[in-house]
Amino acid sequence: MEPFPVIIVNFKNYPQSIGESGKALAKILERAAEELRINIILAVSPVEVHAISEAVSLDVFSEHVDHDGQGAHTGKITPEDLLANGARGVLINHSEDPEHLNVIEEAVRACRALGLQTIVCVPDAEQAATVAPFRPDFIAVEPPELISSEVASIATARPELIQDTVEAVSSITEVPVLCGAGVKSALDTRISFELGAQGILVASAVVKSPDPATVIKDFVVGFALALEAREHAEDEEADE
Repeated sequence: MEPFPVIIVNFKNYPQSIGESGKALAKILERAAEELRINIILAVSPVEVHAISEAVSLDVFSEHVDHDGQGAHTGKITPEDLLANGARGVLINHSEDPEHLNVIEEAVRACRALGLQTIVCVPDAEQAATVAPFRPDFIAVEPPELISSEVASIATARPELIQDTVEAVSSITEVPVLCGAGVKSALDTRISFELGAQGILVASAVVKSPDPATVIKDFVVGFALALEAREHAEDEEADE
């Protein structure tokens, strides 16, 4: 299975993603990943990491981590704890769980030391450029005002933000850029991929759907259309 494009499904704390419902959803997404040959990563509540990672073979990330190490840190979610419970990575600085820049840097460093992958969320290209030197494994741009939007997505409402973020990050490092906020269709994934994003970060469009597998299939159609257009353009350029 190719690593890119990648679909990160953020379970958040919707009723559909907790307990047995969460495990059932994870298994649906696991089957979709196998059938469609697409890389799907699940981001789940820290308390669900162990159960979900035991239920499926997909990589499971925690939606939160604290950079504190092991020791007298009551209530903290340590990288060591997440690793021991099956996490393969963590989501950092989501707009619903923001962190200061120094905390982001420390969390990325602590996770990297243990082999945990990191996705750092940013609201714009400027912050993307600021966190790029921390060398997370992914940077995901999500304008907060479009998260969970049922009207518009980052791809249709603010496509320039995707392109600006890709350009800002690529000028500093080779960290792949993902995009999210309102992503819900093949059109969104096609535009995102055409503008340089190497994947998407989604939540409600999948988690709250009565048919998550069909939503994933639609996303894959969008990626395929973008890839086909890219290959066609390259062929035409080669013929000139």
